[in-house]
Amino acid sequence: MKQLNLFLDTNVVYDLLANRFPFYDSIAKVVTLKEKHQVNIVVSALTFVTIDYLLGKSTSASIAKEKLQMFKTLCEISSLDEEIIQKSLN
Repeated sequence: MKQLNLFLDTNVVYDLLANRFPFYDSIAKVVTLKEKHQVNIVVSALTFVTIDYLLGKSTSASIAKEKLQMFKTLCEISSLDEEIIQKSLN
């Protein structure tokens, strides 16, 4: 059976990595589906930059990097180049 690809918005990833109440439980369920190989998680490359900045404001840089490294093992990173941007504008 083909796995469903879920594109996660940066805010949703932030909810997960910052343990933001009341949103954490919902996104944690999605991660559980990923761990059970029922879905693929896809995020923008820019998500990592934004989350690093946001987490760095509330925790240490090393903890932010550690959380992002762990999250990276769960997801696929969508490419972001001129061709993709042009397609999105058409």
